[in-house]
Amino acid sequence: VERRVGTRERREAAQAEVEVISRERARAQLQREVTGLELERAQAQLEQRVIRSPLDGIVVARHLFDGEFLGTENSVVSLAQVDPLHVEAFLPVTAHPMLSPGMTLTVTPEAPLSGTFSAQVDVIDQVFDAASGTFGIRLTLPNPGNEIPAGHRCEVEVPLPGQ
Repeated sequence: VERRVGTRERREAAQAEVEVISRERARAQLQREVTGLELERAQAQLEQRVIRSPLDGIVVARHLFDGEFLGTENSVVSLAQVDPLHVEAFLPVTAHPMLSPGMTLTVTPEAPLSGTFSAQVDVIDQVFDAASGTFGIRLTLPNPGNEIPAGHRCEVEVPLPGQ
């Protein structure tokens, strides 16, 4: 206007257009924030419907199916943890003094499985079964890749004193 290149009306129209575009931009930014919050809310709602297992394992029983109500006392599935395996054995009471927690014993599964495996003693029962003259132990057997099936009979070798 001062250099006489354009008219006042064109300048005012341009200023009005800049103001309209600035408001549209601010509205779009606000809408973007609202949409982001809606996305977070939807993700939180979805997360509430996701069921995660506290352990890696194999499903051995399914208790609920699609569409059934899951109460606080219900479970969806039963899982078996197969890595590591827990080997439970009953030994004669004469073997009790030969064992200590942390020692390594050899486990040999029955046929059709083959091989021998090293397992660490975790628990040694401190109460004997007087009727059978035995006590229990629990060993932990690493099972990476779930190569050894769970629930199979096996033998545990206990070293004799002096071996």
